[in-house]
Amino acid sequence: MSLSVDRETFYRRIKRLYAGWSKEGSKLSEADAVIIAVGKNDEDQYSKSVTTQIWLMGYEMTDTVIGFTKEKMVVITSKTKAEFLRPIIDGAKSSENADGTPEVTVLIRSKEDNTENFKKFYDVVNGDTIGSFTKEAFAGPFFSQYKKDFKVRAKKTVDISVDVGIICAAKEEHEVNSMKKAARLTTEIFKEVYKTNLMETIDADKKIRHVKMSALIEDSLKDQRKLLGIDPQHVEPCFTPIIQSGGNYTLKYSAQSDKEYIHFGTIICYLGIRYKNYCSNMARTMFVNPSDKQKEIYTTVTECMDHIMEKMTPGTKLSELYEAAKSFLKNSKNPELADKLGKNIGFGMGIVFRESALVISPKCDETLKKGMVFNVNLAFPDLENAEGKDEKSRKYAISLAETILVQDGPVVNLTAANRRKTKNVSIYIKEASDDEDSDDNIQMPEKAMGRGMRQTSLASNKRDHDTAESRRKMNQDKLHDQLNQEARERILENKDGKKEEKRKKTNISYKTSEGFRIDKR
Repeated sequence: MSLSVDRETFYRRIKRLYAGWSKEGSKLSEADAVIIAVGKNDEDQYSKSVTTQIWLMGYEMTDTVIGFTKEKMVVITSKTKAEFLRPIIDGAKSSENADGTPEVTVLIRSKEDNTENFKKFYDVVNGDTIGSFTKEAFAGPFFSQYKKDFKVRAKKTVDISVDVGIICAAKEEHEVNSMKKAARLTTEIFKEVYKTNLMETIDADKKIRHVKMSALIEDSLKDQRKLLGIDPQHVEPCFTPIIQSGGNYTLKYSAQSDKEYIHFGTIICYLGIRYKNYCSNMARTMFVNPSDKQKEIYTTVTECMDHIMEKMTPGTKLSELYEAAKSFLKNSKNPELADKLGKNIGFGMGIVFRESALVISPKCDETLKKGMVFNVNLAFPDLENAEGKDEKSRKYAISLAETILVQDGPVVNLTAANRRKTKNVSIYIKEASDDEDSDDNIQMPEKAMGRGMRQTSLASNKRDHDTAESRRKMNQDKLHDQLNQEARERILENKDGKKEEKRKKTNISYKTSEGFRIDKR
């Protein structure tokens, strides 16, 4: 392994972990020692044990047990991973930032029996109460050996998941930069892959299944050309992209895109991309030929999002954000939305997609801090569209989500590149008309016209003149003005007597009909 642990980053973060350990009133403070154990991990990318390893070491270390006491740190791992840890092993310290950090010892893991290693491990990691991530389990023989040995020792355990989540929540500059890149990728893929494919599908009146659109998005993450030149090995989805439409909506990140065809009514997309282990997320609701009432309700949702973002200042309780959203909706033009607001409206993000310790809900009194990043998600199910032309159009939902960075001043919306105003999410379909201009229009049978005979555009395209047709007209107008200007100049020059251009004589072959020869045969 050519990589090695970033020593300075490790020292900064281990100090934060130990500072949180000394904080009274937390579960972590009850622990005499802390153990982070990871076995084979092929499924849970958001395991707290794994994400804590990544936060401290910058790397996922499978088949590894790490123990902490107030003065020492002991690691059982492979020989290769031991080399990765070389910069922080005791005796290799050469940084002033190492002061106040634990002495590090590494034990080389055996591929068969680790009884002796566990004995040495607990000679250091002693105490009656062990802090760990008690709800997590892994596969593999090494982890099984660890669990069996730990059970025999009959230690009391406390779950430190919440405390560690809060300790890791405020992001360093390096972490913020990674999340900004993740968000940029999310907005790029949304626009260039999802939105482009959706517009083309609607314009051609084609059929595509939700699951197929989801797969198109996920497959694009393997194409470096679509990732702004970023190496695909650093990019992965936070979850399988979720596409929903046709009156059937499950507004959860655990939902799956089904095999139904996309219905050209109200279409919701959840998309989250992870860059170098750091997450981002956004959700947008696209409307096809929305009614005025739908546009009004959606506008209320966007205004509620703006209101929440204004309230996201350091020191604000998460429960206060939820109440601010609820109060705003109650006093809006659409107060019925307040009753449809979910049990939470977002959560903290980072290496973990959803930080359970930082949920924006009525019961969470944790406070915002500079550097925290949140996924703020406003979701409203079971809405009625009285003007819907079919059954699937009459029932709809709205979901709007952004990735928000908390700062000392106004927050930064990391997914703002995909604008969320009504005009940016409204698609209008105009079927080709048979009698628009005159009675001379060609009457084409519906079948002959084909499925693609329609005009589809975003409202924003109409208003911003951002279509090929509008650009063509602008160029024509410009050329027309130029020709008029040249004509005016010629007329003025002739009137002033400054310049008289000779007119070219018209070519005449025969002045009279007499000169025209006719062959007589």
